Amino acid sequence: MNSIRNILGLCLTFAMLTTIARAQESDYEVKSSFEERYRELKTRIHAAGIATELEVVDGDISTLEMQYITRQQFLDWALYPQSFTELIDELRLWSVVTHDKLVAFEKIGFLTARIDSLSDDRSKLLTELKSSSKSVSALNQTIRQMSANIQANERLLFALIDTIFLPYGKDLSQVGELRKGALSGKLQKAGVASRIYDIASDNVRFLKETNLRGSDYASLIDHYHQFNQKWGGLNERISEVYTTKDRAGRQGKSTRRQTGKAAKAPSPVEAVDSVLAQWQGMLTQTFWRDLANEFSREGVTVKPFSDAESFAGSIREHVQLAKANEQEASKFANDVWRDHIDKEWRDALTKETMLGMDGYTSLDVLVKELGPRRFDPMFVVYGLLAVVTVGAGWWFVRRNMRTQAPGAAA
Repeated sequence: MNSIRNILGLCLTFAMLTTIARAQESDYEVKSSFEERYRELKTRIHAAGIATELEVVDGDISTLEMQYITRQQFLDWALYPQSFTELIDELRLWSVVTHDKLVAFEKIGFLTARIDSLSDDRSKLLTELKSSSKSVSALNQTIRQMSANIQANERLLFALIDTIFLPYGKDLSQVGELRKGALSGKLQKAGVASRIYDIASDNVRFLKETNLRGSDYASLIDHYHQFNQKWGGLNERISEVYTTKDRAGRQGKSTRRQTGKAAKAPSPVEAVDSVLAQWQGMLTQTFWRDLANEFSREGVTVKPFSDAESFAGSIREHVQLAKANEQEASKFANDVWRDHIDKEWRDALTKETMLGMDGYTSLDVLVKELGPRRFDPMFVVYGLLAVVTVGAGWWFVRRNMRTQAPGAAA
């Protein structure tokens, strides 16, 4: 009897131990299989080449969560110090970050290809501008196409730059050296600095090779200052992410100084600053040159000028001299100033970087004193209003006098 009890006890103990072992083995399999699926999904996220691949991964993350949600309490204990929920959320966060990065890369690729296409078109247009066989209307159409091309290229370029910088935030001082290196690589791969340089250079070529009208300059002045302002907000950020090693790798050919040492090549930022200075110089030079030609074409000789101050002085001096010659004064005030300068050059001259509104207005008033006084229809209107006002006042006075006179009531 005792032996039977002992056997039963051993069987029961064995069964309990087997159950415990199986449970432990099952828990181990749960933990192992979850970790394996977690690593697989993490690898797929980092290996994704296009954003759409992550849509499938997101579905698999949700499937993993539903598959193991009933074992969450055990996994929280088994995965300590992390938890089941934290690992699932981590996968989703990586998926979102990678998705945004891939979308940015795809956008960068699209923008880069579009910019390259516009650059090819712009080269063809610049070649057309040199053609002397084109009619005036065809040449003007080419100029309009060229301006539209340059501005479209600039919009795409600055959209490209925003896309590259977006994941890093505005304050690059908070970005680590490793991430700055990655950002520098993206800027170099997209050729950002060289593209900015090329656009500024194209604007210089455009000014050199195009015969412009006075009415063209207002938009060209605005264009330069808008571009320069955008660059002013970027140059420090771009300069910050280029390391010393990056700059050394981009030096390329270098000139030799008399000492025999290689001259240091300018950084991308310094190169852009230099070509922007050329752009501003060329714009200023062609503006005052073409404005001076406006006077010579009309047979009017004015003192040479090259900037706002000398232009204002030249006009004031000419006005003083013209006052003694009625014929010259009339020609200058009407044929030159009114019909050409005021109509075609006013918008550009009133820019703050040129004469400014006050400066132009003072010259305009001075020049108009040379011309004959013209009949202004408004003087008639003002006169009639004055007569009506006086008449009405007199009528009211007479009426009150009659009312107050003795015997008026009778």
